[in-house]
Amino acid sequence: YVDNVFFVGTPFDGIFRGDSQGATWTRMNNGIDGLDLNNAARIRFAVSPATDATHAVFAAIINTAGKFQALYRSTDVGANWQKILPLPSSSEAALDGIDTDEDPTTDEDAEETFYGLIPGGQGATNFSMTVDATDANVVWLAGDRQDELDNNQAGCVGYSGRVFRGAIAPEPVERQQQFGG
Repeated sequence: YVDNVFFVGTPFDGIFRGDSQGATWTRMNNGIDGLDLNNAARIRFAVSPATDATHAVFAAIINTAGKFQALYRSTDVGANWQKILPLPSSSEAALDGIDTDEDPTTDEDAEETFYGLIPGGQGATNFSMTVDATDANVVWLAGDRQDELDNNQAGCVGYSGRVFRGAIAPEPVERQQQFGG
């Protein structure tokens, strides 16, 4: 909700903006990749509470496999969207004492596995997003669980959530940092 404007996302059809407190609705997909919409199961929104007049709106697309498909940002109340890349992720070395690349060293960087924000595929129920209260260029994203349950980059154990902070530059994501769950 921004200035009597509401957002709704539907798989395949995309993003709709309701003006005048929802009295009229308009499809607002300018800049949204059709492949992202075709794979969408859910579209979640976060609106910046910052008072910088950009009214930044973020739209996260969760795909039918429950994974984080795409992140978009609009700074003109949904008229145009910019895809934000790269998506939050980590590369984790499975600290299991097993050599998977058949060299003399176990558990080195070459044995790392890439993990996205939602490695457990539970994005339909275990995904959250918010925009920083004072900076419309900072978005916080949280997923379902850590990639490796006991040996992960964040130092968490068990089924703890993944939380990332992303700082948006004038172009795509400038940096991302994972926090413990």
